[in-house]
Amino acid sequence: MTKNTNDHKKDAKNDRHYRLGVKRFWASVANTTLLLGTLIVAGVAANFAYNSYLAALKQVAAANREADAAWKQVQAAQDISRIETRAYVYARPRRVFHVMEGESALQSYVSFGNSGQTFATDVESRVGLVVSGPVVPDRIDDLGWLEPEKGVAIITPNFEIDIIRNREPLKAEQIRQIRTFDGKSRIYVFGTISYNDVYGKPHTTVFCFTYFSSENTIVNGNGNRLSFYEGWQARYCDKHNYAD
Repeated sequence: MTKNTNDHKKDAKNDRHYRLGVKRFWASVANTTLLLGTLIVAGVAANFAYNSYLAALKQVAAANREADAAWKQVQAAQDISRIETRAYVYARPRRVFHVMEGESALQSYVSFGNSGQTFATDVESRVGLVVSGPVVPDRIDDLGWLEPEKGVAIITPNFEIDIIRNREPLKAEQIRQIRTFDGKSRIYVFGTISYNDVYGKPHTTVFCFTYFSSENTIVNGNGNRLSFYEGWQARYCDKHNYAD
């Protein structure tokens, strides 16, 4: 009887240990499952956050590209407006007087004008009048002395200013060579104009006109040869005529 009782107690103890082990096993399984679930949820959340971050970066980049494109369009429109409204200073040939032998000084007129829509400011110009051969040097300063013009600081739109230059009277041989068909000697009116537009950008105009040839000599109604050339008779030199 005592032996059976002890066996019964022993079996009951083993059963309790077994059930406790089972509970611990399933508790461990539950904890592991919970941990794995937490890790999976965390991974999904991290992946979502990373993808959201990438999407945000793409949106920012797209917005920056759109802003940059819009700014370029604004700049392009401003550039077009500046080009359309800025000052454009030009030089136009006028008359050359006293192409004759005598005591009267050779005299030239050239007109500066502004074909743009706004003022030309800080205008500085140099103008020369010389008699020289048919070959124009590569440097305009080598053609002759460029005398600075004083008192012209602004040129308004659609307005012209006459610039006058004088030099010593011509001699008979000079006149004879100027009045040859191919211009063995030629009268040159030339110069440079520097100025700023209203947007503060600097510009330069360079000009060179020449007068010669017996064909360009004006004859009045009485058949007398006159001692001047008109502006329409001027020829543009093969160099030094440009503007920006």
